[in-house]
Parts: sequence; structure tokens; C-alpha cells
Amino acid sequence: MTRKAAWCGLPFLAGTFLFCTVGQYHFFLFAAAAALLCMFAVPIFKDHRVYAAAVGISVLCGLSCAEAYTLLRISPALALDGKNVTVSGTVTDSRYMGSEKWALTVSGKADGTDCTVIFYADRSCEPYDNVVVSGELTALENTASFPSKTYYLPKGIYLSGQAETLKLTGSRGSPFMRTMTSLRSYTQKCIFAETGSRSAPFLEALICGDKSDMDTVTKTGLYRSGVGHMFAVSGTHIAIVAMFMGAVYSLFIRSARIRTLLLCVTVLAFAAFGGFSPSLTRAAVMTVLVCCSSAAGRRTDCLSSLGICSVLMCGTQPFCCISPSFICSFAACFAIGAVAPRLNSRLGSKPLAFITVPFVDTLVILTVVMPFQLILFPSVSLIAPVAGLLIVPLCSAALMLTVLAMLTGGVSPVSHLCFMLADLAVRAALKLSGFFSSLDFAAVGTRSVWLILAGASVMGGALCYAVICGKIKAFVLCSAGTFIAMWSVQTLTDVLDRSIIRMKLFSNGKNLCAVISSCGECAVLDLGTKAGYSYAVSEYISKMNIRRVRSVFTEGDLGAMQYRYAICPQPERIFSEYGEEGSLFREGMTAEMFGCSITRTDSGFCLDVNGRTYSMTKKQITLQDGGYLPAEELKKYPELIIEK
Repeated sequence: MTRKAAWCGLPFLAGTFLFCTVGQYHFFLFAAAAALLCMFAVPIFKDHRVYAAAVGISVLCGLSCAEAYTLLRISPALALDGKNVTVSGTVTDSRYMGSEKWALTVSGKADGTDCTVIFYADRSCEPYDNVVVSGELTALENTASFPSKTYYLPKGIYLSGQAETLKLTGSRGSPFMRTMTSLRSYTQKCIFAETGSRSAPFLEALICGDKSDMDTVTKTGLYRSGVGHMFAVSGTHIAIVAMFMGAVYSLFIRSARIRTLLLCVTVLAFAAFGGFSPSLTRAAVMTVLVCCSSAAGRRTDCLSSLGICSVLMCGTQPFCCISPSFICSFAACFAIGAVAPRLNSRLGSKPLAFITVPFVDTLVILTVVMPFQLILFPSVSLIAPVAGLLIVPLCSAALMLTVLAMLTGGVSPVSHLCFMLADLAVRAALKLSGFFSSLDFAAVGTRSVWLILAGASVMGGALCYAVICGKIKAFVLCSAGTFIAMWSVQTLTDVLDRSIIRMKLFSNGKNLCAVISSCGECAVLDLGTKAGYSYAVSEYISKMNIRRVRSVFTEGDLGAMQYRYAICPQPERIFSEYGEEGSLFREGMTAEMFGCSITRTDSGFCLDVNGRTYSMTKKQITLQDGGYLPAEELKKYPELIIEK
């Protein structure tokens, strides 16, 4: 049996993924189905019965592992929901949330139950301080403001709470992780001290994996241009660090085994430095396997390495398999390691291979990852193959320069020069990203789900044909034609929708935010949310492929400043009641846009479309026919369709 790790590990991942997505409440049904399929497959595929048995048993093991984790880890933790408990444990992360509030991730025990909790406290703690925290715990749930459950579940965090009391025990845990955390903090300080205000958050995300200081405009622009993976620390970063440090070690150490050992230690240390995110852990494990295989004189295999990663990662933390970073990293690694080499072997000896090979690599990755982007993100980039050729080298250069700057102390003259060059590279990357993301055809919103599925199917078929027959030009031309067709259909859809106005509502029953859109343009009306739904608004704008935010109207001046960098595209004008953070828009004033008028009233806003009036207050919307949507209905985030 060849590729044992792949034939066992990848089905194990499939079983785990099946449980974590749809099988949590139907474990026995899926387990029985997998067992029956295995029983029938073994006698049917007589010549490959070993493979059939390995696949079936591995799927069952994946399902069983996820079920055991749920029963032993998640269920006891969720039993604490609604209880006021005391948690004794270690602070693994501390983040400032604004308004003198910190989010502390505490891993420890509560009433004898192992759990990890997000506590919101009035004071900060150093990472890996041992603490005793008390407060009422609540199970994490997704909201329009932020998908907390989806974000934290792959990290093994299921509860949150307000810290009523917080005490330091005086002891600290994990000297190694404390060292890595201190080094990360020092790196962040050096980056912000030596680079510009726009470059520093990008470099911080690029080297440390911390995107909290990046504004929504920058992040959305990078996603639309197809290079958002550069600030999610993963395989690209590990590869650059490994190659750079490997070259340094080769200058001073002759023994290949010692160099390999040092390189493995460096890779694992960098994974700890980046916080062991799913994508970074996957890349670190695969890099270590490559190093060890090379030292042992064995040939590495991408599928076998992915299989080993699947067992190691999903066996210890099954729900990491539904993390967007893990899924996209895993799919991209499969594309670049198992698919692209079959095409690039025909390009390596041709002129301009240094351009054509990366271009084909990016195109293959986009083809493989596109179906997952459809599920995980609000838009799919079409400009990525071109943008990647220009932006990725700049980001890679900035990463290497930052690593060199930190190796030389972070504050030395050499470090200063490296940071200056890295700053220039990042500025160029951000300008290019802004240009590419501003193009109308840069991305397709996932509102056009069938369009993206059709495009992904066509490109997938062309990729299979190119791999089997070696017709690379056919794959490239088919992909280009598919991109043009997708953009054309999306543009045509916008034109056909010219007679329709969409009103998307976000509300908690006490405050209201509405997005009024038509033909690729929109306006945002905020009644008391203080930009609290900016995340949901930005996601909706990307999903609908809205390319122009004409105006933002806020109650008073609340949230006006936040809206400048909280949604993308940036608003062209911001209107507020007092005009302190934008243009003046008081009671009785009216603004005209895309065939309708918006008037400020004493209690909210009034939308007039061809004589039909819709009144909006914080707690309800009154419709033209006299009906209304009360607070309870608004909490469901409805979308209204208005004919012009």
C-alpha cells in the first residue's frame, strides 16, 4: 500500500469535517452509513480492498474522534452556560477592545471542568499570567456584529463572560510561550516605531499574524485583489523564513543533520511566535516533515504530508477543520503541491518561466479554492492571478526585511534600514492593492452564487483537462473567458436591477442600521448603533458587490468617525446631525440619490421612492401600505425589495 498517510489521513479529515459541519446531531446515522459503505466497498473493489478498508475505517475514526471531543470537552464546558463560576487558569491572550476594556482568553478549570473562556475585564494582564477570574458565563453565539461562535469554535473556545473579579496568583506558566509572546510584543513595538501608520498594521499582520490594528478598508481591498492570504500567516511565511534561515545556517554549520535540527526548531518557534493558528500549524508540520524527509534521504509527498497534518491537527482539535484559515490553507497547499507541479513541469524550461510559473500557480490555487471562498467569504476575487504577480513579491520582500531587521536587534542602524525598505515595499503593495480592488471586475459578490458555482465548475473541468492532457494554454484561456463571462453577467444583473431598491436591515430591537442599495451603489442609515453593525454592513456590501458607498447618515454624530474606515468602499460623504464629523444633516433636510430621497425627521429617517414613503425609527419601520415591521421582526435582519 503506497501513500499510507494520505489514504488514512485525508479520509480521517473527511470524517471529522463531516461531523463538524452536519453530523453533530446525527453521529450514529453517519457512522452506520460509513460502516455500510465500507462493508460494500471492500468486496466490490477486490483489487483495492486494502485501500477501501483504510478509507472506511479512517472516516469512522474521524467521526468517532470528533464525537468523543464533543462529549468530553464541549458538552461539559457548555453545561456552565448561565452559571456564575470561578475560573482558575492561565491568560493565553490579552487584547485591548477600547473604552478601557480588555478581552482576556483564560484557559483553566471551572468547577472541575476544563474550559477556555473569553473574559471582558476592566484591566489587562500579561500573557501566561496565572489568574483567578469569576463571572457569569454565556455560550458564544453568532451575531450580525461579529460571528463569535464561528470565529472561536475552531480555537476550542465556547464561552464568554464579564469578569466580576480578577486576581493574579503571582505565578506564571509556560516559559517558552512567555518568551515567544514577549518577542512578538517587542517585534510589534519595533514595527510601529520604525514604519508608517499605514504600513505598520500590515507588517504586524504579515509577521505576527495580528490583524486587529488593520482597518476594514485595507483588509477588504486586499481580499478583493486576491492577496488577503499574505496577512494570514501560513505556508508562504514559513517557506520564506525557512529558506532565509536555512541560508544563514549553511554559512556557519557544515553538518546537514544539525542544520536540519536547527531549522525544525526555528520553524516550530515561528509557529509559536505566530500563535499556532490552524494555517500556520499546518505549514509548520509540513515543513518539518519536508526537512526530516530530506535529512533521511526520502522523497516528500504533498498528499502524505497533508494526511499526517490532518491526523495531528484534527485528532487533537477536531473543530479546527472548519476554520477558514485551515480550509483555504489546506486547499491552496493541495493545489500548489499536488496539482500545479503537473502543469509547471512543462513551463520550467520555457522563456519567461519566472512569470508564467507563478501566474499558473496562482490560477490553479484560485480554481481549487474558489468553491470554499463561495462558502466562507462574501466575495471571490477574479484579479488575483494578475495582482499576485506584483503584490506577493513585494510582501515577501517586506517579510524577509522585517525578519532581518529583528535578527539585527530591531533598533540598530541595519534594522532601521531594513524597516525603511520594508515600509517602501508595503506602501507599494497597498497602492497596488487599492488600484486592483477599485476595478469593477476585481471580484464577484457571493450574492451571485450560481454564477460562481458555474464558473468554478468550468475552471475545474479545464484544470482537469490541462492536468490530464497537458494543455496549459487551454486552461489559461478558459479561465480568462470564464472571468470575463462572470463579470459581464454580474454587470448585466446590476443593469437589470436598476429599477429595484434593496433595503437591508440590522437591528437589536433598540437601534437600527439600514443599507439602501441600487445598481452597485448604496447609502447607510444609522439610528443609534454607533457603527456597531459596521462588520455586517461591510460583509453585505461585499456580498452584493456594491462598488460605491454614496453616503452615510448617522443620528447625532454617533459613529460618524468610525464609518470612515469601518466599511469598504469608503463613504464619499458622511452626514450627521451636528456636522462635527461630516456634512450637516438636521431635521427637515433632504438628500437625493439613485432615484429616491432621504429626509431627516425628528425620530429617524424617511425614504421616499416615487411618492411612496417608508418611515424608519430605532424600533420599527412603517411601510407604504400602513403596515410596519416591529422590533422583533427587525431582529431577523430582513431585506426589503422596493420597486422604483
